[in-house]
Amino acid sequence: MKTLYIYIILMLLLPFFSESNIYAQKKSKQYSEITAKVVDKEGNPIQSVKITVDEGLFESFTDKQGVFSLKVTNNSTLVFDMLGYDSKYLEVSAIKQNPVVIMEKSIPYGGVEDKVELPFRETVAREVVGAISTIGEDIISKSNQMNVLNILSGKAPGLNVSQVPAEPGRSATILNIRGLSRSTTDNAPLIIIDGIERPLEDLTPEEIESITVLKDATSKILYGPKAVNGVLLVKTKRGIKYKRERQFNIEFGAQLPVRMPEYLNSADYATMYNQARFNDGLSPYYTQADIDGYRMKTNSILYPDVDFHKLCLNDHMSYRKAIAQFRGGNEAAQYYVNATYAGYGGYEAIGNSNTSNKFNLRVNLDYKVNDWLKAFVDIAGQMEFYTTNYMLADELFFRLSSHRPNAYPVRFSDPENSETEIYGAMENANLASSRENIYAEMLLGGSKENTVRKGQTNIGLDLSLDRYVKGLSAKAYVTFDVYNYLVVGKNENFSSYRPLFSKNSLIGKELLTVEKKVSDKSRIEDQMYRNYGYFGQLSYDRIFRTKHQLKSDLVIFQSKRENLGSSQDDVNRTFALRTNYVYNKKWIAELDMAVMGSSRFAKGNRYGYFPTVGLAWIASEEKFLKDKEWLDFLKIKASTGLLGTDNYFDFFLFESRWNTNQSTHFGPKLEEDINTSTLVHVGNPDLTWEKSFEINIGAEASFLNCLTANFNYFNNYRYDILTPITSFSSINGGELMYRNYGSVRNQGIELALEYSGNIGKFHYSIGGNTIWSKAVYEKADDMEGLPSNRKKEGKPLDTYFGLMAEGLFKSKDEIATHPVQDFGPIQIGDVKYTNINNDSRINENDMLPIGNEYPRFQFGLNINLAYKGFELSLSGSGMAQYDIYLNNSYYWMREDQKYSTFVKEYFNPSTGEGKFPRLSTQQNQNNYRSSSLWMRSGNFFKLRDAMFSYSLPQNIANKMTLKQVKLFVRGSNLFTISSIKDLDPEYIDAGVTGYPFFRSFTGGINVVF
Repeated sequence: MKTLYIYIILMLLLPFFSESNIYAQKKSKQYSEITAKVVDKEGNPIQSVKITVDEGLFESFTDKQGVFSLKVTNNSTLVFDMLGYDSKYLEVSAIKQNPVVIMEKSIPYGGVEDKVELPFRETVAREVVGAISTIGEDIISKSNQMNVLNILSGKAPGLNVSQVPAEPGRSATILNIRGLSRSTTDNAPLIIIDGIERPLEDLTPEEIESITVLKDATSKILYGPKAVNGVLLVKTKRGIKYKRERQFNIEFGAQLPVRMPEYLNSADYATMYNQARFNDGLSPYYTQADIDGYRMKTNSILYPDVDFHKLCLNDHMSYRKAIAQFRGGNEAAQYYVNATYAGYGGYEAIGNSNTSNKFNLRVNLDYKVNDWLKAFVDIAGQMEFYTTNYMLADELFFRLSSHRPNAYPVRFSDPENSETEIYGAMENANLASSRENIYAEMLLGGSKENTVRKGQTNIGLDLSLDRYVKGLSAKAYVTFDVYNYLVVGKNENFSSYRPLFSKNSLIGKELLTVEKKVSDKSRIEDQMYRNYGYFGQLSYDRIFRTKHQLKSDLVIFQSKRENLGSSQDDVNRTFALRTNYVYNKKWIAELDMAVMGSSRFAKGNRYGYFPTVGLAWIASEEKFLKDKEWLDFLKIKASTGLLGTDNYFDFFLFESRWNTNQSTHFGPKLEEDINTSTLVHVGNPDLTWEKSFEINIGAEASFLNCLTANFNYFNNYRYDILTPITSFSSINGGELMYRNYGSVRNQGIELALEYSGNIGKFHYSIGGNTIWSKAVYEKADDMEGLPSNRKKEGKPLDTYFGLMAEGLFKSKDEIATHPVQDFGPIQIGDVKYTNINNDSRINENDMLPIGNEYPRFQFGLNINLAYKGFELSLSGSGMAQYDIYLNNSYYWMREDQKYSTFVKEYFNPSTGEGKFPRLSTQQNQNNYRSSSLWMRSGNFFKLRDAMFSYSLPQNIANKMTLKQVKLFVRGSNLFTISSIKDLDPEYIDAGVTGYPFFRSFTGGINVVF
């Protein structure tokens, strides 16, 4: 690992030497000025063409007459770039011979700006028969969110992002493509970064050039069995010929928690707890004097009133980021270097605040060895350090949300020595496995030092075999990744006491926990894995007789993952063939085939053959549409195919497995130790690939050079789903066996629209995208004899089953005349349920679908406005047509738990008001169960990202010998529109059982040399 970082540092220095050489050349070379004109094929001048020379050392733009002037040398190469035209490279000698440069318009969706990434090949959008979406670097770079996964929300149709907040440096965001494929979980797509599976969290947003979402069968099949749920194909930035860019970015800001749970103070808690006891027919626990003491705060030891959230948490986290990027190259070599520091955190106010410091380095190099051989080397490394309290973040927030405000005084003066401060404790502290004083444990409970080290390497060759067979080429590369996560720390204890009182006076203390100090840190956790991959590709790319274009790729790749402590490596091997044929630039056909192999099946079932096919018709090339001024482009496409996966199969399910690490004792004194074995599962040698038959029908269009539209309908049928057979009786051991059984159909539609244009110097772009999807069980493992209202088969995967609530019982007569509810004694204020099956009792057989967990609609909105040097970007997303089950401790307040402000919505028998059931100090199985009472619409919209920037005028930047100076402010998670006001509808456990969502505000400067 140390050698890897030495290599990275050496590579990082290369651009500096390169830049020095350039400036040395600038001083030594003799420059002269040339003037030329840029026109189209008809001879019309083209305005605003960008011309660069000597790797960007000088640049110019054409005026209204298409004329430009630029300093050059006799050996300079000029690069001409203009949106909607093919880029052009010309030597100075050619321009001197003919000072008129002709640029050709790109065919619609076939220009440089329309290039898209597919597995193992770059192509243009018009030749794609499948369903893909691309998110470019210009979109990704506008957000200040540290986690790339969170930035993707609302950016592409069909890419569904559910943000789950996590502690600094961690990620819990959930992704899927086109909804639920087989269950409500396990729908994550495959993430490929520069050719191999890697976590997207490893990258910083600034490293990424594009993210392509592969959604249909033809676009994703070449990546083998792990691609069945879709693919995020990530390409990092690389060097660019004849251009040079040095860029520095510094950004600072703060992150503020939003939608934090609110809880009652001690006086209100005591009042409501007495109400709960009254509801149970019990006498009050707290006297009026107690309640007055809490409210007046007359004695903080006898009447503690602790706001644990305010005590233990800060009101914000810090945010800081610094980036240096170097990019350029010439015909022989191109380079890209990125060095990034990112740090944020500091939410905990006590002890070791959880702060992440992350360093990323990346070097991507391309080198032309000769006319037929090119080489590339990609090296990336990441180091992250963060120190935390010994108590995990989830445990911290669980305690903050469960410790009552009057449970104990956090600190108080020792009654035996008033100058010494000691720590209070809950009554059950001596029985708990961990200390109960949150403040003291954060301060004195120990610490953890976490270190993450990652290294990634790609090395490969590109060979042109054109001299043997025209259009033939080959590519081969190997990858090696290493990951290490190390945690060291120490777990200490502290002395805590329960104060003892006599007639409201402190007279003593009772020791509950004893101080324990640890001098040395020890290893707590150690994780490591290594990834290997090798790839071989033979490609053919040829145009015959101007009308026939053939592109074909034969690919073989294998990936292997070794995990520390695991005796079984994860190995996948795939052979794949893709053939794409274009006739007369308007008819496209594609055939893809893959042979996949897996060691998770018995011999005879280890290899599967999976084909896909796609067709597309570019209707705008037809005579009856070609001359329509209102239509720029229209493509109609369809694809279908069969894919297989082994993602959900554990190793050796095809044979019976036993656990032999057990023993029992025999003999009069149980002195004889005999090894025993336990059956883990019964083997099924007939297990085979889980399969997905997929259909996609779509259209892409562009109108009036300002409006684009993209529509897709998809229908995916997943079958032979791995299903456990759990119906064996425990009498014969309760054996577990797996089989290919279940099936699910997921279908839906996607739509993306974008309208853009210019009004003078004002540029605008407004885009929206949405997806509607619904997945239904076509074959489910329902128990025999289960009532139809409780069966999963024929119902959506995400169905919430529960009782239908009619409201609350308001009188004893109402209880007496209602069918018996089999969930314990019923009182006024308890939930009343509907008798669905019309028998004399209400029980689990009266459960029915009461909602759905997964959003049917997901949508995004993206707006970009620019005027001269000012730019405003807004991005939002939302979800609709789904339900949230209000069942965490914030809503369900039982027995002697902490009460949130939601308790005010509970039923009060004295007033007869309240929508939710009565409070109780006893277990109540009737009220706290799945029912329509606890269902709420989860619909919401969030403004995810916003950026406002100002770039200094170009003439001012030039005087500073700079290409660009941009000042910017950015924000994220700025507001939420939802009917749920107390917690966040995207994840209602945020702030209750883990970190909350944060709203961030940052500002910075971007300088380009």
